[in-house]
Amino acid sequence: APSFQDQMGGKYTTRPIMYDPTADNDVNAESVQDALEALPNFAIPSVEIDYTDDNFDVTFVDPSTTGQQHLLEFSNDATCASGQQPKLGDNNDYECNVTRSVIVEDYKEQAECSNRGTCDRDTGICTCFSGYYGLACDQVTTYI
Repeated sequence: APSFQDQMGGKYTTRPIMYDPTADNDVNAESVQDALEALPNFAIPSVEIDYTDDNFDVTFVDPSTTGQQHLLEFSNDATCASGQQPKLGDNNDYECNVTRSVIVEDYKEQAECSNRGTCDRDTGICTCFSGYYGLACDQVTTYI
């Protein structure tokens, strides 16, 4: 199951993901997308998954997950103690290598409030400058 760490250090692990090598690529991609978007606290509100040639390409598309994210982690240990449902076996022979496909040294999105507002560090909420709005002040209301 994949694990995601947000920019504030919160770590979330998805439920075990159904992967069927005989299924259509879209079915496997949707399975991963549904699991990531179901993480608590809207850790990943929206994500795009492309699956081709046994590779999952994850693209973070929500303004709250812009910029360079921590790499997803993967664990194939989905064993459950008796009494838990569904009971999963321990013969999971899948493995996953996680790499970053796009490397950019200067991410403007990691600036507090996209450099378009001020951040209340106690609450993590941006107060956007005039002409900008959104959770990260990433939306423009005024065009010059």
